[in-house]
Parts: sequence; structure tokens; C-alpha cells
Amino acid sequence: MIFEQFVISAAGWSCSVRHACGRLVTRVARALFFASAAVGAAALFGCDASNEAAKPSAVLRAAEKPAEVYEVALVKALDAFPSAYEVAGSVAADERVEIASRIPAYIREVAVKEGDAVKKGEALVRLDDAEIEAAVRSAEAQVFAARAASRDAAIDAEKYARLYKDGFISEQDLRKANLKRDASASTLKEAEAFLTQAKNQRRYVVLASPIDGRVAKRLRRAGDMAAPAFPILVIESERAPRFEVHVPETRLADIKPGMRASVEISGRHAVGASVELVGSSADAATRTFLVRLQLDEGAQAAPGEFGRARFKAAEPARPAVPESAVAVRGGVEGVFVVRDGRAAFTWLRLGRRTSDAVGSGDIVEVVAGLKGDELLVDRPSERLSDGDSVRVAEPPSNGASSTSAARP
Repeated sequence: MIFEQFVISAAGWSCSVRHACGRLVTRVARALFFASAAVGAAALFGCDASNEAAKPSAVLRAAEKPAEVYEVALVKALDAFPSAYEVAGSVAADERVEIASRIPAYIREVAVKEGDAVKKGEALVRLDDAEIEAAVRSAEAQVFAARAASRDAAIDAEKYARLYKDGFISEQDLRKANLKRDASASTLKEAEAFLTQAKNQRRYVVLASPIDGRVAKRLRRAGDMAAPAFPILVIESERAPRFEVHVPETRLADIKPGMRASVEISGRHAVGASVELVGSSADAATRTFLVRLQLDEGAQAAPGEFGRARFKAAEPARPAVPESAVAVRGGVEGVFVVRDGRAAFTWLRLGRRTSDAVGSGDIVEVVAGLKGDELLVDRPSERLSDGDSVRVAEPPSNGASSTSAARP
């Protein structure tokens, strides 16, 4: 009995040992399989990696490619923006006269037309004098009648005085005779005054020029009705013309009588001028002050021509760049500054523009971004970017453009 149990136990242990050994063998085989698979994969990928390492990368290939070099022309930034205050205005005659009639009458003749030169005292307009002559004749008749009545009243007064002395008439009769004499004398004086007035109207029949000048406007013609305060002609003096502008109060303090200025009229070359008058009161509508300048002798300007006066402004100096050097990248204005053979895009804060520059082209004020001594790419190409290599085609110009940037 005991032996049978021992045999059975030994058999069970043997089975357990075989089962455990089988599981171990399975695990070892599985491990060997994965190990060999890993070695094979490593060998495979290692070969690929070594092959890729042997080949140059895309970045290296791009780096090994020669960089594009732009051929550019340079301009030099300006140390100071040509600061000046500019205002529009117009040429005005030194003297302007409106020729009008002092009496209502029809115009018989206008002897001049627009553009004619006239001399002082020259007859310009002749009015119809029929009514004036009739008034003169009427006044002469009244004077004649008044003079006769006055003479007759004076004789009567002398007679009444003798009769009163002899006692033939009363004092009241004498007083009436003297009163009639005095009234007749007053009537005569009044008639003579009317005659003088009527004769004076003759002087206004012919209208003469009060100055030497030129006919600027002809507003009435023969047959029209002339009336006081309605001009017939406008005469302007041809002496040194004036230029008139209106400036705001903020600029008035910088403008003084006698200071020099330049005036550009109708796009022609600028001429010199001197401030003749600075207004002391502002216009109620525009809140500006009148400034009148006298143009230098020999200036070719006609009254009414448009122009611009430029005054030197008392402002701090700021650097400037030619407008041809300004580029836009990413919606931002700036310039390409050349340093060590490369173009560096520099953002700028720009201000005013002016065409009063050395050379050709406009000049732009730089509020911030430059010192004023940099070398800039003139007319940069649209393909030029920050950091691109550049080659100078021409020596830099001082604020004037030369050639545009182009690819080689």
C-alpha cells in the first residue's frame, strides 16, 4: 500500500517535471526567434542608414548650390530732411483798380479790351451825356430866372427904403420888401449850385485810367447801363507783382517781415521773394492770416497765377532717404541697407515728402529707423530679400537715383 502510493507520487512528479521543462523550452525558442528577428532588422536598417549617410542631405545640397547675387546701385541717406513750410497761393497785382461810373448812364463807347496796356489819364469809357446836357441847360435857365428875380427884388427893396424914409409906407411894407430881396438872393444861389452840379456831371462822362497798367477784365460793353458800384473795367498795375498766401496761426510765428522765401509759380523755376506784410487779424471763415510777398525784380508772373511759397521752417533736423530707395516688404515700408556685401531690410517710420532735393526724385523724411549716413539700395528689385548678397554696380550717389536693381 505504501509502495503503491510512492509509485504514484513519483509518476506525478515526473509528469510535472516534463510539463515544466516543455514550457521552458517554448519560452527559450520564442526568445531566440525574436532575437534573431531583431538582429536581422538591425542589419537591414543599418545598411539603409549607412547608405543614406553616404548620400548628401537636401539641406547640404542646397547649401552647396551657389547663392544668387544681385547687382544693385546705391544711394546715400541724407543727414537732414530739407525742412520747409510750403503753402499755396496766387499772384496779385501791386495795384488793382475797378473803373466804375459815378452816375447812372448808358455806355456809349468802351475804348479798350482785355489785355490792352493803358497809361494814366487815358480815356477808357465814354458815357451817353444827353441827360447831363439837358440838366445843364435846365440849371442855366433856372439861374437866369433867379438872377433876374433877385435883381428886381433888390431894386424894389431900395425904393421901399426911400419911401419909408419919407414916411409914405409903413415899416411892415419895408420889412416885406427886404424879405423878398433876401429870398430872391437865396434862390439865385441855389440855382447857381444846381448849375455847378450839372456841369460837374460832365467830368464823369469820360472815364480815364488812374494808373499805368493793363486791362484785366472788361465787364460791360457799349449799350449797357452803367451805375455806381458796378465796375466796367478792371485795371491792374504791371509793377513788381505780389504773391499772397494764407497761413494758419501755428505757422505765423515763424514768418517775419523781410524774411526770404522762394515761390514756384505755375510749375516754373522758383523765384526769390521777400515777406512784405504779415496780417495781424485772422480770416473769420478760414482762421488763417494773410501773408504778402514781394517777388524779386524780373520775376515773370501774371496776376491770378497759382503757385506755392516755401518758407524755411524752424524744426529739428531729421534724416531722409530718396523715395526711389523705399521698398515694401510684408506690408511694411523700409529700405535695404548694404553692409558687408549683404542687403539688410530695415523698417522705417516715414514722414513728409518733398521734391526739393539734390538731384532728381522726391525725398522722404525718416522719423525713425536710420541715422542718415547709411548706404541704401536704389530701386530695389521685387525679388530682393533681407540678407541677400549684393554687388555694387556704380558708386553711391548722394540722394539721387542711378540704375535700378537687376539680376545678373
